[in-house]
Amino acid sequence: MKKSITKKALLMSGLSLLICAAMLIGTTFAWFTDSVTSGTNRIIAGNLDVELEHKNASGEFVSVTDADNQLWQT
Repeated sequence: MKKSITKKALLMSGLSLLICAAMLIGTTFAWFTDSVTSGTNRIIAGNLDVELEHKNASGEFVSVTDADNQLWQT
């Protein structure tokens, strides 16, 4: 009898973890791909344009390009 209760509890906790993970993934996906249009206002989330820069020897920030011979992924 005790083994069946333990198996049932283990199964329920595994199922709960699976449901929580699915809800977290769904929420995160919706957060980054959401868009709203209301009259003349337009709100879009998830479009991000980032440029990689580094500080050179003289202390200035310069953009990282393929010509820098670095292994940066763009």
